[in-house]
Amino acid sequence: MNARQLEAFRAVARAGTVTSAAESLNISQPAVSRLLAHLELQLSLQLFSRTQGRLRLTPEGEALLREVERHFVGLNSIRQAAKRIAEHGPGSLRVLGFPSMSSGALPLAIAELLAQHPDTTITLDTDTTDRIAASVESGTYDVGFTAGEVSQGHAVEARVIASLPWVCVFPQGHSLAHRSQVSLSELATTTLVGFSPGMSLRASIDQVFSMRALAPNFALSAQTIESICALVACGCGGGIIHPYAGHVARMHGLSTATLDDPATLELTVVTPQAPARARFVDEFVGLVEGIYTRQTTRQISRSTP
Repeated sequence: MNARQLEAFRAVARAGTVTSAAESLNISQPAVSRLLAHLELQLSLQLFSRTQGRLRLTPEGEALLREVERHFVGLNSIRQAAKRIAEHGPGSLRVLGFPSMSSGALPLAIAELLAQHPDTTITLDTDTTDRIAASVESGTYDVGFTAGEVSQGHAVEARVIASLPWVCVFPQGHSLAHRSQVSLSELATTTLVGFSPGMSLRASIDQVFSMRALAPNFALSAQTIESICALVACGCGGGIIHPYAGHVARMHGLSTATLDDPATLELTVVTPQAPARARFVDEFVGLVEGIYTRQTTRQISRSTP
């Protein structure tokens, strides 16, 4: 017994004649007849009786048809799964983002994606922004999100999907708290918590001050937004964070303000270099991009309610 015999049996049971079954299968009538004859011989069962020129299922045939239909339901599920894989990739997505991104926009985008494709398996991991491009280049992840430019030394595709001004954070009661914007000159005379020396984010903000012939007073430094905000919340001064982490500042009860300067920080999506990329990745990137399109700078950096 093979799949072709079962397919012929099912077609005849549905059509009632060998001629119609042969047309639906796009094979000859003798071929259908041979398939049925071999199936009945192998099973030692009479599956059809002929009544007024039509083939009708015997009780044994009806019982077999029920089992065969269950088999074809499984095949249809496989065909549908294959179609989804062809259109959207293998049904899985490996995402890498810097910490504040992984606790902010990325979970929101993942929730939207799962609402549309509930059978998708998604992995969300976190790393510092300086290591994300290398991890995507290695093939460990399908897509990564990093703040700032991507080094030319990485064999990846990079595209900017947002560009927003830097954000300042202050504890309640600070002289600059509850301001909507703060100038670089004001920050230059303020004790600050910033990114650790050697990090690309620290280099970027240092360059902003340097271009205005100013120097920031970074009395304390840390590698993550979480640590910077925690230090500021403890009264260690004000802080400068990137614009994709306003939600972390608000979780610590901090006031936020945008930097009154044309300098911005770009959010870059990174994908592996490949001849073809599954549309599933592009769909997810589109959802992330949509989140920042909907959010204005004021919404991202507004003061704590």
